[in-house]
Amino acid sequence: MLRLFQVKNTDSVKQLLKGADAAALRRVQALNPHLDITRAKAGSVLLLPDSPAFSAGDQASVSADAWQGLASDATAGLKARSEELKATLAQRETERKEVVAALKSAAVKRQLDADAGLRKQADTAEAQFKADQKAASDTARQLETMSEALAGELSALGALFK
Repeated sequence: MLRLFQVKNTDSVKQLLKGADAAALRRVQALNPHLDITRAKAGSVLLLPDSPAFSAGDQASVSADAWQGLASDATAGLKARSEELKATLAQRETERKEVVAALKSAAVKRQLDADAGLRKQADTAEAQFKADQKAASDTARQLETMSEALAGELSALGALFK
């Protein structure tokens, strides 16, 4: 089992780690690679093994509800970014279709047929549209994969806090 502790002040970290041997301190640092545990500032959150080596003193473990809140926030944030990406991709696809339709108009076709440089620019733009479409599709798949991985990781980590 693991516990989450929110640092009140530097003295609370010292109190928490008092009595821990070197191996226990290395484990705590490994569980918290995002910060130097000896310099943790107020508000920092530490992941700690549920062990008698760590004296909570007047510290209270962050509840499992806090973990659930973090997991919900992370999931909601990724979902929101995913929805934004999908909306942007849909808008770009609409714009692409409008440009393609304009390029197919009789007046534009005459201009393209009459000007080789303009034709080359139009062909380059069409190739870029296709490349952008593929990149957007790849990005959407990657985002879906990330969402699935996040759900799995959060579930596995959440089990540690029950």
